[in-house]
Amino acid sequence: MTYAQLTAKNRDQYPTGRRVFISKDNIKAVIFKSIVNIIAILAIICLLFVVYLMQIRNTNSHSYTINNLKEEQALLEAQSQALLIEKYKLESNLRAVNTNDQSYTQPTKIYFD
Repeated sequence: MTYAQLTAKNRDQYPTGRRVFISKDNIKAVIFKSIVNIIAILAIICLLFVVYLMQIRNTNSHSYTINNLKEEQALLEAQSQALLIEKYKLESNLRAVNTNDQSYTQPTKIYFD
C-alpha cells in the first residue's frame, strides 16, 4: 500500500464535516432557547438598573441629611457666638457692679464684633 492509500483509508475512519439533520422541532427548540435567553438577559438588566436607582436614591437622601446637618451646625455656631458675646457683656457688667473701687467707671457703650 502506498502512503496515499493509507491516509485515504485512515481518513475514512473519521467523519468529515458536520452532518446535522435539522427538523422542525429542532428549529423551534433552538428559537425558543434563544428567546428565553434574551428575556432572561433583559430581566437581569432591569434588576441591575433597579438596584442602581435604589443606590442613587439612598445616596441622595444621605447627602440631603448631611446638608441639613451642616446648615444646623452653622446656625448653632452663630447662636453660640452670640451667646458668648452676651456672656462677656454680662460678666463685664457684673464686675462693674461688684467693684467698690470709686475710680472704676462703667463704660457707656460696649461694641463687640
